[in-house]
Amino acid sequence: MNRMTRRCIALAATALALAVMAAPGLAVPRHKSMSVQAGATARVSNHTYFKSSTCQARAVPKVVIRQKPSKGTLVTKEGELPLRHARTEQGQKCIGKPMRTAIVQYTAGAKATGEDTLAYDVIFPASCKRCTNFEVTVTVSITADAPPPTTTAAPDDDTNE
Repeated sequence: MNRMTRRCIALAATALALAVMAAPGLAVPRHKSMSVQAGATARVSNHTYFKSSTCQARAVPKVVIRQKPSKGTLVTKEGELPLRHARTEQGQKCIGKPMRTAIVQYTAGAKATGEDTLAYDVIFPASCKRCTNFEVTVTVSITADAPPPTTTAAPDDDTNE
């Protein structure tokens, strides 16, 4: 095998490894539960990729809806919110600073009651070597007189630094 062939094989193997690492099928599963009042909108989560040394967002992760809710609507959008969670000690200094982020919001149907389920994937850029992709499943409890929206059983937001 000549040098050029070995180089092509190495490049192809690297590209395949990166594609496999970024595949949603290899993502970490997350489950959240939340309560929302019929007709109300609640933020499910937001997902941020930032550089902890500068407290600047590097890119906005991609959110792909896998299962649409049956009793409401799910919206994903890019926005700017204060950072609420950081994985590393160095990233702690960035908490409270505004960051570009992927925002996931759920709106319950006006007359909806009971439970609703939705699912989505969070895919961070391949350039982020320490990022973890997520498969998020959310169970929503809808009532006519629910308390303010709450989420449980998972960190506030999923961030990667």
